[in-house]
Amino acid sequence: MSQLETSYILAFEITDRFYDAAIMMVIDDITEAIVVIVRGTLSGTDTLIDLIAVGEPLRDEDYNLPENEQLVAHSGMGRTAKNIVNRLLEDKWIESARELRPNYPLVITGHSLGAGLVSLMCVFLKPHFPEVKAYAFSPPGGLMNKNLADFTRDYLCSIVYGYDVIGHLDSQTVEDLRARIFHALCVYKTPKFWALSNHICLAITRNLLCKSKLPPLIRINAKTRSKLIDPDMNDAFETPIGSKFKPYFKDRAIGATKVDRLYPSDRSLMRWKNPNCHSLLVLPRPYPRSLYPESLLEPKKQNFYTLDLMAESMLRPIPSSRLLHLIEVDKEFEIKGVEPYNKRGYVPPPIALWTNADTFNSVLVHPKMIFNHSPIHVSTALNRLYNDIMHPEKIYGKIHINTYYQEVEPVKGIERKITKKDRDRYCRVRKLK
Repeated sequence: MSQLETSYILAFEITDRFYDAAIMMVIDDITEAIVVIVRGTLSGTDTLIDLIAVGEPLRDEDYNLPENEQLVAHSGMGRTAKNIVNRLLEDKWIESARELRPNYPLVITGHSLGAGLVSLMCVFLKPHFPEVKAYAFSPPGGLMNKNLADFTRDYLCSIVYGYDVIGHLDSQTVEDLRARIFHALCVYKTPKFWALSNHICLAITRNLLCKSKLPPLIRINAKTRSKLIDPDMNDAFETPIGSKFKPYFKDRAIGATKVDRLYPSDRSLMRWKNPNCHSLLVLPRPYPRSLYPESLLEPKKQNFYTLDLMAESMLRPIPSSRLLHLIEVDKEFEIKGVEPYNKRGYVPPPIALWTNADTFNSVLVHPKMIFNHSPIHVSTALNRLYNDIMHPEKIYGKIHINTYYQEVEPVKGIERKITKKDRDRYCRVRKLK
């Protein structure tokens, strides 16, 4: 898969131990670097590490600092990152690679869980290898607090592709999504079995008859649509089911019944959340605090990782301070006097934006929210972006996911006639306004 010769793979370890992960170290003569790669979630042990999402001080010295100065990270990934770094240092992995390439710097990279791990590993590796750089592809959202993000800004770069849901996930956004789903079930009056059965039939019809433009079976009036777009939990609390939750809302330590989440105007699927909105919705439990089990009242004492503890232990977590967002575009860039290339099957190159990590503080439900997390789709998008940045005058065909690792040839006989001004603005990495 990596297309590397075996002589360039210096180490490769797969483990089933808890608080550990599969890693590989290679020599990359193209970029002239020693690269340590950490695998993403693949086993049950990896999944358990993902789920231990309580915020915890990352370094030993952070326990002695005031809370507002601590570097706080996802506890499962923080402990795993520390164990991996200890093994790298004890077994002298990097030193052995330096014997072969003494002038090569250290680069660490990973995807998904691996992205979260390398984002934290770089903190422990920095004192030993000052030149270290970390590249995290599709990292999880609830990874670190603002202090840690600022601390790693100079040597950590994170990349998120499209509608990837993992970059939006943390305990607070999951709780917010649960509240939004409950609100939708209460506000939407159509019987749910009827809606689900009709949509299942519609999906089967589209697949069998290849009909992509069938009329919608369920129509939502404007009032209900506005409620679903900008939910207010008080609307749900007025329904028979929601009224059972309303008296106990005050028992929840964080969260709100209504948040100012949306931009007032000019919204799009990739630019819809107000980054200044930090409060999220919360769904109370349908019983009073006096009936809470001891594991909910004192989770730290009982050593229980409850959802409340996860949400309260790390407020406003973000994936990174330096976050590059790859976004697909609907059509080819328009250049004055040049006919756009719109051949069937052609996919225009994506654009890349340096974005505000706070815009990921809410789950965006979209059909591509899972597919955009795939490492193959991320690699394909990066290859397309690289090709068009390096050669904006050339047009590259679609990159198939089965051959994404192969070098792509441009379309023969066709070039974009662009000026230097167009070249400078075409498909570059931009800063989000």
